[in-house]
Amino acid sequence: MSESLYTRNGDQGITQLPDNRHVSVSKNDPAIEFYGVIEELNAYVGLLKAFKFSLSEQ
Repeated sequence: MSESLYTRNGDQGITQLPDNRHVSVSKNDPAIEFYGVIEELNAYVGLLKAFKFSLSEQ
């Protein structure tokens, strides 16, 4: 469920890795996909922890 973001300048399909190396990579690079998967996994873990916490209060 991706939403489009328009900057009016375009981005030429590159981005930087979030590890302070200032390395530009293609947005199709497997590293970018990996960071996205880890971010989603972290969100699911947070939801599971919140759900478990709410069940233990009842």
